[in-house]
Amino acid sequence: RLKGWMLEDLERPLDALIMYQHAASLEPYDKDIWIDIANALIDLKRYVEALNICDRVLAYEPTFVNAYVFKAAALGGLRRFPEALRVCDYALELDSSNESAHRVKLELATAAQERAFNRERFFWEISDILSDLSGH
Repeated sequence: RLKGWMLEDLERPLDALIMYQHAASLEPYDKDIWIDIANALIDLKRYVEALNICDRVLAYEPTFVNAYVFKAAALGGLRRFPEALRVCDYALELDSSNESAHRVKLELATAAQERAFNRERFFWEISDILSDLSGH
């Protein structure tokens, strides 16, 4: 597992994932290893797989805050921002001092605002194009 952390620090998430998967084969009931796997999957943009792992961990450990934090991050990667923010809020209900939950919530809120802004800008650009085409 330590090798996986070192590989993540070196920005080698695929190699880290392989290390974590090996660690999970040796200790299949260690929830922290599974969350490390979810984290590596998020780094690889394999959000659905990460989400499934977080849900499996939460099925056995429904108060494990880090599983909610990484679930929120995976949902954010899937652009499911309202759901991701609700999951983050629940993590903070369980542990209001969890720094990771606060950080992920801020990142999600920022990404959701940027997405809303971009959608609005796109709408206005399309409106301008249609107006130009119709001669108005």
